[in-house]
Amino acid sequence: MKSLLKLSFRSILGLVLLISVVTNVLASAPPSPTSSGTLISSFTTSGYYSQIDVSGVTLKFDTTDVTSLTPNQAYVLGFNVSNADGLKGMSFKVVIYNDPNNNVNPANIEGSTTTGDAFVFVWDQADVAAPDANFDPAIVYADGANSENAPWLLYTSSCNTRDFRNDTYPTSYDFAMAFGLARNAISGDGWKIIVYVSNGTSTSTDSVSFGSSVAVQWYGQVSILEQEIEGVPTMSWGNVAYNAKYSDLASAADVSVRYTSNGRFDTYVSGSSQWAYYSNDGVGVDGTYYLSYDASENGTFGIRINRNTTEVDSGGYISGYTQLISDWRTMDYDQSNTNASGVTFTYYLYLQLAGGFGNGTYVGDMKFGISNVVVLQ
Repeated sequence: MKSLLKLSFRSILGLVLLISVVTNVLASAPPSPTSSGTLISSFTTSGYYSQIDVSGVTLKFDTTDVTSLTPNQAYVLGFNVSNADGLKGMSFKVVIYNDPNNNVNPANIEGSTTTGDAFVFVWDQADVAAPDANFDPAIVYADGANSENAPWLLYTSSCNTRDFRNDTYPTSYDFAMAFGLARNAISGDGWKIIVYVSNGTSTSTDSVSFGSSVAVQWYGQVSILEQEIEGVPTMSWGNVAYNAKYSDLASAADVSVRYTSNGRFDTYVSGSSQWAYYSNDGVGVDGTYYLSYDASENGTFGIRINRNTTEVDSGGYISGYTQLISDWRTMDYDQSNTNASGVTFTYYLYLQLAGGFGNGTYVGDMKFGISNVVVLQ
């Protein structure tokens, strides 16, 4: 039994010694060379483009920072674009859009959009040797100068791309886009601005939003569509009887007025209280006559006005009219916002004269106005 134990121990010891010998052989260091030479090596990568970045969006009226815009005025949107590889072949897209309910994805707004709710303009430098210093109208969407329905304007001559022509291509550039707000840009405080940029290779894009929501102020415009004399719209009843009544055919006339507004609106009308009388001798003013609510006293007259689309013999002067006075009176309540070409109303005027009117011409004025809807508390 002892011999077996001794044998086993000797066998194990031999194995350990064998392993030890092998280990010592593997761990031995190679001999140092007596002579060596150096080979310079390198490799080249391709296809990588530095990240393009856009930042620092500003909105100014002249040189003042603003967050409120008024239609028919010009503003400047600024932003910086940078790329360590140089701004060669880059493009950008600016989206100004109305998002009162925070549910609009500006990326889905097309590059040809010029509506009351959005304006988009795009500049594509293209990968050319000498980028154009100015905007090319062929690649600027939404230059609305010739668009009756949505006249947003991009003032290309005032846009800061004129110094961009550079054979070496800058790595950073401050763009400035001068634009005019459309007359029909919907009034409200939910407008937003975002700028998208691309390095032209479809591998690097970036975007940045203006830091706050933008308010578009209410806007209204009145145009009286009658023949102008010395720049002033003019109309005439022509010849009427000295004792004309509202119901007389010759006492009826009509006037067309165009209203343009980016929000709901009311319309107003008033007339001058004193009208000048010119006799047929042509020597000057021969008297004064007065606009009156009831036209019952000598030397007074009345004008009724409505928007019925009916002829005088259907009784438009009997009901639904507004009696013209020297103070503003509301004609049309709570009208819908219009497109940029506006909406035209035709008003029918009915004239009545009290006693005391002689032959001659009587001259005064009527005014038509527009205002944001007045909400009574």
